[in-house]
Amino acid sequence: MAPHHALMIPEIVMEILKNLRKGSYGHYPRHNSARDLLSTALCCRAFKDLSLDVLWYTMTEITPILKLIPGMQEINGIMVLFFPDTLS
Repeated sequence: MAPHHALMIPEIVMEILKNLRKGSYGHYPRHNSARDLLSTALCCRAFKDLSLDVLWYTMTEITPILKLIPGMQEINGIMVLFFPDTLS
């Protein structure tokens, strides 16, 4: 079954996703909203890019981005970059 035609308009979907991210008083972030946005991105190809845009835009810390760097690890709450022993 195809989604409603209104859900195929990116501006409408973006407003829905932004409100999903907001709390009851309009403050960012709402509890479990990151998980909800990820679920939205995974459930429908039409929502994927917009959901991920909202998710990345409203991140409150940089740690998840740093963890994408190969060799980056968190040790005792500190991000450390390990280099391979290819220089010796």
